[in-house]
Amino acid sequence: MSKTSNPSRSAPGHQIDVESLAVLNRLGDIGIGGIEQRLQRLKNDANVTSEQVAHGFARQDLLDVTFSGKERVGVRMRLPGAPFGDALVLFPMTSANNAARLMLEDVIEEGEAPSHKMARSAITELGGMIAAGFVDAWADTFEQEIDLGAPSPVQATEQALVSKVLEEGDDLGLYVSSAVRLPAYDISLDVLLFPKNAVLIQILERIDVQRVRP
Repeated sequence: MSKTSNPSRSAPGHQIDVESLAVLNRLGDIGIGGIEQRLQRLKNDANVTSEQVAHGFARQDLLDVTFSGKERVGVRMRLPGAPFGDALVLFPMTSANNAARLMLEDVIEEGEAPSHKMARSAITELGGMIAAGFVDAWADTFEQEIDLGAPSPVQATEQALVSKVLEEGDDLGLYVSSAVRLPAYDISLDVLLFPKNAVLIQILERIDVQRVRP
């Protein structure tokens, strides 16, 4: 397991102190714990391991440096309330197939291939569960309810999906990402949360650092 942090840039017009940057990585870890709690309601052996936790500031002109150019399948979910913004849950193609099998193993016969529609629906459902677990853990930490919109299926390169979020959002760029793995099902995935810059900074300024320390 590795844990790294991307070099972080201050959002335009905003400054973030060093202590707050450390909190961002810890929030990535907290989100992973929320994913595991949510998935273990589905499968008792759905243990989650952390492969990487990172934070940074996404810029359209540097997406090829920061994000993968490989195809991903997953979901995008809006945050209609604080901290606003968007969440992405993205699976590499092989992991997406394994994720669909996990969700459909009680529905289809062993060895039977699900239809594209069934597989996409299963991945969308799982992606929504993962995002909800991640965000719920943040909500518990902030002691504030965080709403999530319905999961919308997405498929493109990670770079293209992040670019679309930035284009369609307002005051976005700061992000927290967590790369995780479900070893029992050979599934890898990435959760990327893009809160509104100003709102996230306000939260970081108010939060009790002791509350998010391991």
